[in-house]
Amino acid sequence: SPGIESPIGFPLFKELKYDFNEKAELRHTETQRPFVFNYYKNVLERNSERYQALGHFVYYIPVNCSC
Repeated sequence: SPGIESPIGFPLFKELKYDFNEKAELRHTETQRPFVFNYYKNVLERNSERYQALGHFVYYIPVNCSC
């Protein structure tokens, strides 16, 4: 999302490959599947970092955004 900066050490939003569809559902931009925590098989720390990064961006995206 434009104008949202990544915290130090977190990937950029576009690198996470998630966005909201027309129904405001968070979906993977390539597969259209919902968020999956265990993206990296059995690598808890990396999955947790990814989850925290995504949560940072979702928190800051305005609900009624006209972006």
